[in-house]
Order: sequence, then C-alpha cells, then structure tokens
Amino acid sequence: MGRYYDYLQGRGVDLTKLGVEDLRRHQLVITDENGTERDSHTIYKSIVFDTTLDGASFHLCDGNWYRIEDEYIAKLETYLDAHYIEFTLPPYLHAR
Repeated sequence: MGRYYDYLQGRGVDLTKLGVEDLRRHQLVITDENGTERDSHTIYKSIVFDTTLDGASFHLCDGNWYRIEDEYIAKLETYLDAHYIEFTLPPYLHAR
C-alpha cells in the first residue's frame, strides 16, 4: 500500500479523498521481467486485511468480507502454532 500511496501522491492525488470506489477502479498490473502484462486485479481485490468490530472478527480477501467465528480462529491458532518454526531468510542480494 505504501508504494501505491506514493504513486498517487506523486501524481497529486489527495489521499484523504481516496475512497472504496477508487480502490475498486484502480488496477494492480502484474508484469514479467520484460514489462509484458501477465495479469491485473483491482487494488481492492489485492488487499488482505483482518480486523475486529464489536468483538467479532472479520477478514477481507479477494474483495470479499468474511466474518470469522472465534472458535474457528482458536482451532487455527492451536493447529498452526504447533507447526510454527522460527526461520530467518537469507539476505536479499540481487536486483530482482
């Protein structure tokens, strides 16, 4: 999102006026190493977001909102925590 905001600000867009309809209209274009377009999606569909509201948990993925039951989250945490391994990625030493 930071680069998206930087892109908009560089073109004089007032971010305080940016709304959901803008996110649904603006595109994220995926290209290969030669700049050839491979795919595109709206910015809105590219956002993954989790939040709580009034004690309920919600997840935004691929442009759709989901309400997630607390019991399901607890089951996921129990299962995933048992498989978690601390891992450090090697340094990023290349141009691409």
